[in-house]
Amino acid sequence: LPPEQKAARSRPNNASNILALRAVRERDEHEASRSPFHLWLEGQRERNDNIGDLATDILGDKSFPVALTTRRELEEYLSWHGSHIVKAIRDAWREFSASKFTG
Repeated sequence: LPPEQKAARSRPNNASNILALRAVRERDEHEASRSPFHLWLEGQRERNDNIGDLATDILGDKSFPVALTTRRELEEYLSWHGSHIVKAIRDAWREFSASKFTG
């Protein structure tokens, strides 16, 4: 469209965002479903070791099942990546189990 027609089709300042409520609800549901391990991983992302790499990969995986609550579930989900991932999972789970996140 020519600029003068685009200006006539601008969104009003008081227009409601019909998608905002759904987006907020979905974000809140996602946050509520996160396991303590997934929450713990957020604090490990900046580490320069295999646990930091694991945290970065998991937190970057939009399809990761954030509600996983056992090491076995985590290993089953990621083990096809190789034994180095299983070692990282076990190292991370050991640290996580000793942390305040597990009570």
